[in-house]
Amino acid sequence: MERSTSNKAKEVREYVISNGARITCAAIGNATCGLFCTGDDSKKVSIWSTKGQLPIKILEGHNSEISSVIFSKDEKNVFVGTVGGSIYMWDLGLQKISLCLKEHLNICNRITIPHSASYLLASCSKDTTAKVWDLRAGRSFNTFRGSSTTVNDVAFAPSDQWIAAGYNDGSIKVVLCL
Repeated sequence: MERSTSNKAKEVREYVISNGARITCAAIGNATCGLFCTGDDSKKVSIWSTKGQLPIKILEGHNSEISSVIFSKDEKNVFVGTVGGSIYMWDLGLQKISLCLKEHLNICNRITIPHSASYLLASCSKDTTAKVWDLRAGRSFNTFRGSSTTVNDVAFAPSDQWIAAGYNDGSIKVVLCL
């Protein structure tokens, strides 16, 4: 079988937010790949189906512009990070915030979920910290700082025991988190 050498991607569909907001982040659900969400600068998160042209849900009530979004593994929840540093867990069935985490002091740059432990979450911020959260307790249990610069990205290792964090100064820190 021959592979195509073309660098052109095939556009499947275009989605447009009708209120003119600027999209700041997006995520695709892993369970079905039939849902995706977008965060915008009007403090809203839109949940979309790949089968339609309009959002199926709009989540409002955030304290500032949306900076990061991610679905839970089962797509029953969406985690939303904001420019103000808050992280919200939305129950999509009830369409309400079920948890609010407020330990970051600045932009929540990234939220990630582990491969297997559904009660954990990791986040990183412009406040120079990366945090590992226990969603059952509603608070972080591990905070680490690698340098005096923004943490741009954070990721769980496949074992969920380690976290890697990437910093604005070019450094990477790997930390045992469990």
